[in-house]
Amino acid sequence: GDGAVGAVGGGGGVDLAAAAAEAARVASLGPEDRYREDVKKAVRFYVRKQLKQGIKEKKLRGLNKELCGKIEEKIAAKVVEGSTSLGAPGDSVEAFLSKQRREKVKKMVESYAASYAKAKK
Repeated sequence: GDGAVGAVGGGGGVDLAAAAAEAARVASLGPEDRYREDVKKAVRFYVRKQLKQGIKEKKLRGLNKELCGKIEEKIAAKVVEGSTSLGAPGDSVEAFLSKQRREKVKKMVESYAASYAKAKK
């Protein structure tokens, strides 16, 4: 099966209408927007990896699945919208996530995680 499906939302039933609408939306995008979506996805994936690692090493505390999702969304949007050097369709998404940018994202993860965990208390 597809591992990504279970990760969406907190419920057991995935909203198929929403998934179909999202697929249609992505399909209707031009190459620039689609590239941007891919970059966003890659950033989210990287953020998720950082969160999981931080939680496992007990560096990040007080985060639940919902907060992790919010953090992923916020950082991915911020990184993609704030970037002046997104690259162009056909560029590799990996090239966008350079070592320097990954370091930046890592710091963002730590500060967002800290402020979200505080806000929850």
